[in-house]
Amino acid sequence: MSLKSVELDGREVVDGVLELKGGQTVDGLRLVVTDRFPIVTGTVTDDRAAAAEGFVLVFPADESRWVGITDNTRLARTTAHGAFRLGTVRPGDYFAIALPSIMPSQTADPEFLASLKDRATRITISEGQAAPIPLKLAR
Repeated sequence: MSLKSVELDGREVVDGVLELKGGQTVDGLRLVVTDRFPIVTGTVTDDRAAAAEGFVLVFPADESRWVGITDNTRLARTTAHGAFRLGTVRPGDYFAIALPSIMPSQTADPEFLASLKDRATRITISEGQAAPIPLKLAR
């Protein structure tokens, strides 16, 4: 089971900070868990359509989710055959990009993500759905 959403008074706050003090009572808080998070799979190819090794980064299309919560991005290394698999990706709109190399710290850098946005593939991930995506290795 994974946390799908956190709502406070009907407003989604899963990416925000909810500050609670000892003994404080919170009304209107709703936690939703699921066992149906999508698994994103696919293959990466190079300019000649050959399988390519590298890294696949999936990050939110909503730029406001690029700051503060590193759990909003997913990073995976491909196999020698260019295959990749990313688990527990929260449903929503994302950008996906295959890169020859990346430092894990870059996945939480809004300036770095902004530099990738125009070269990335926009994808929509739905709950319970396998979402295979083909990607070309970005240079």
